[in-house]
Amino acid sequence: MTALRVIESQPQAPKPDLAPLYHNAFTRKIDQLLESTKKTNKIDKQLVKQLVYFGIKGLPIFRKEALAGGFDRQIADEDTLKHIFNTMTMIDLFTGHLTPRELMTVFPIEKKYDGKRWEFKDYFSTMEELEKIGLDNPIGENVSELFFDYQNKYIRIYNVNKIGVVDDLRRYNGEKGMLEEFMEQQGVKPLRLMTDDDGKQFMYDPDKQTTYPVSKPRPRYLRVV
Repeated sequence: MTALRVIESQPQAPKPDLAPLYHNAFTRKIDQLLESTKKTNKIDKQLVKQLVYFGIKGLPIFRKEALAGGFDRQIADEDTLKHIFNTMTMIDLFTGHLTPRELMTVFPIEKKYDGKRWEFKDYFSTMEELEKIGLDNPIGENVSELFFDYQNKYIRIYNVNKIGVVDDLRRYNGEKGMLEEFMEQQGVKPLRLMTDDDGKQFMYDPDKQTTYPVSKPRPRYLRVV
């Protein structure tokens, strides 16, 4: 009989967190752009493209674990939120100096072409929005609207962060989150995902003041014996 032996694979090294490096590069590019503009009285488009690239990729998720934390997530302090929001406003301002054609060289549109079939946004729908502005016209004040129609992974993450920051600023001021407010307008009362002192998660209905257990799916490779 052949003996079976379990071979343990070596754990993969964690991927390095590049966000701090991008953020530092973003700060340097701001200084370079200010110095260049002061000397030439012109905006260096190449520096602007680099600044936008490093800004969007280097803006860290303010609380990575909070993005899926439900309506009870712990929010950052107000000064931190305002700083992130002001940084995003600066990134949007510089992006507005670019044309759609220049933006595509910084963040290429994803090569997905079946959006019409599945009623999703894709390469073609993104190009339609870019052509409304004009491929060689400055994006200007259309940055926020364009980004929601622009199909690129990093811009999607950037949009998620922006919504999260605005949402948490509202919560910090005692207002309801945007999604929570929208759901209530539709007649849907959201449940709150909470965690007890033992680290166990549960759902809480604030109207009925009742709790519900959170069951996680069992991995397919585990079976009850």
